[in-house]
Amino acid sequence: MLGDRLFFTAYDPEHGWELWVSDGTPEGTMPLLLGDTPGSVGPDPQDLTVLGDRLFFTADDGLHGQELWVSDGTPEGTAIVKGIPDSVPSSFTVLGDRLFFRAYDPEHGRELWVSDGTPEGTGLFKDFIPGPGGFGGVALKVVGDRLFVSFYEDRNCLGRPLRSPLDGQLWVSDGTPEGTVSASPGTRRLVDAYALGDRLFFSADDLEHGNELWISDGTPEGTMLVKDIVPGNYGSDPQELTVLGDRLFFAAQDPEHGRELWVLPLDGIPPLFTRGEANADGALDISDPLTTLRFLFQGSAPLRCFDAADADDDGKLDLSDAVYALQYLFRGSQAPPAPFPRCGPDPTADALGCTEIPGC
Repeated sequence: MLGDRLFFTAYDPEHGWELWVSDGTPEGTMPLLLGDTPGSVGPDPQDLTVLGDRLFFTADDGLHGQELWVSDGTPEGTAIVKGIPDSVPSSFTVLGDRLFFRAYDPEHGRELWVSDGTPEGTGLFKDFIPGPGGFGGVALKVVGDRLFVSFYEDRNCLGRPLRSPLDGQLWVSDGTPEGTVSASPGTRRLVDAYALGDRLFFSADDLEHGNELWISDGTPEGTMLVKDIVPGNYGSDPQELTVLGDRLFFAAQDPEHGRELWVLPLDGIPPLFTRGEANADGALDISDPLTTLRFLFQGSAPLRCFDAADADDDGKLDLSDAVYALQYLFRGSQAPPAPFPRCGPDPTADALGCTEIPGC
């Protein structure tokens, strides 16, 4: 759907497989006639994706190969975004006001591209593997205002593997090349995923546990196995991840029960926080050590997350935490330990408690 119109692909003997548009009336239902491919084949539009007031898709007009197109719903407003012969775009994913996708060119091979719908705003996003090889397959998932990128082995038209050094890696991006970093260097293919707040639940295989349920906040320390349902390298193959209330439901299999419905209480998932942010206002500043001091010596300013107030991560809440934060803020001393400066789970075990902090 785009506004009050429906876009769809359909076949007829005259046009082949075409992009059609309909307002729900016979006279308002028509093909957009993308190019010079009349007859049984047609331009074969695929991957229809709405971004703002435009529709993005791939099609072959008989002249340029499978390319990225954009349409405002009219024949005159339907055109190739940018001519890159046989780029074969795929894996369309919207982040903000831009479209991310996998595409090919002879110089870079298969890489991650981005488009705002204009020729000048369409190009290579990041050259993950310099040279003409590129990567194999890619899975993209939006979590909040970030894009999770999982690389995996793909296969060519002959069924042969298209391997790359990135196979199995999980990356996260804020939408900029410089803000695109590895979240996990190990072999973890994102097979099925569900975004929940700032974290991603996904099914993955690290070659040690088989295909099991994982969680990531976009950092290496915050990317971890949730539960090894079937010990060993076989795995339980979790799929169809869905959240209902405070529980995550998914299908998984084990030798005793076969494939059944499983549930994970979300209150058992480690909470996210940012070290040093005692007042949980989203920024580490002088108000945070003052909040800690008021709590310690006046009994006021109740804390929602003791782990966050534990600025030096020694497992205790005392005067040294306020001093540590002040030295970092005003003397340029060592930054608080992880999780900092982004939200994340506590990588060290202690007796301090924490509830979920707004913004994490």
